[in-house]
Amino acid sequence: NSAVEFAKEHSILFNPGKSYGIKFSKTGEMYNGSEVFIDGKPLQWKKSGKYLGTILSSTLDSAENITAKAQSFNYKANEIMNKFKCASISVVSKLISKYCYSYYGAVNWDLVKIKPIVVQWNKMVRKLFRLPQTCHTCFLPIIIGHQSPKIMLTKWYINHIHTMYNSHNPVVKYI
Repeated sequence: NSAVEFAKEHSILFNPGKSYGIKFSKTGEMYNGSEVFIDGKPLQWKKSGKYLGTILSSTLDSAENITAKAQSFNYKANEIMNKFKCASISVVSKLISKYCYSYYGAVNWDLVKIKPIVVQWNKMVRKLFRLPQTCHTCFLPIIIGHQSPKIMLTKWYINHIHTMYNSHNPVVKYI
C-alpha cells in the first residue's frame, strides 16, 4: 500500500492502534473498498475524527466541530469566572477573551452554523455582568467592550479570503 511505502521512504511511523481512515464525500457514505492495512492490521474507518483539535467530518460539515468549540468555550469561561470571582469584571473579561477563544480552523466553518458559539458567548456575557436574559444581544459587545464571536469570525473569514485572493501562489489564489 502506498501510504506504508511513503512512510518507510520518509521514516514516518504509523500507529495502527491510533490510525483510522475517513472517506470525504457529500453523502457521508463509509468507505467500502478493499481493506487497507497498516503494519498488517486492517485500518478502521470512521465518519469523523479529531486532527490538531479540529473535528473533521466525512461530509465536511463544520457543525460537529462548532458544537465542540462552543462547549469548550463554555467550560473554559465558567472555569475562569469561578477561579477569578473576586477579580474585577474587566480582568475576568480580558482573561476570557485571551484564553477561551480557541477557534483554530474557524475560517473553514460554515458561518451560518456558528449559532452555538454565539449563544454560549451571549450567555457568558450576561452571566459575567449579571444581566437579565432579556438584555438584547446587540448591546452585549458594547457592554463587554469587544466584538461578538459572529463579527470576529466573519472578519477572520473575510481576511482569509482576501489573503488567498491576493496570494502570489496561483494554486492558493485559485482556491
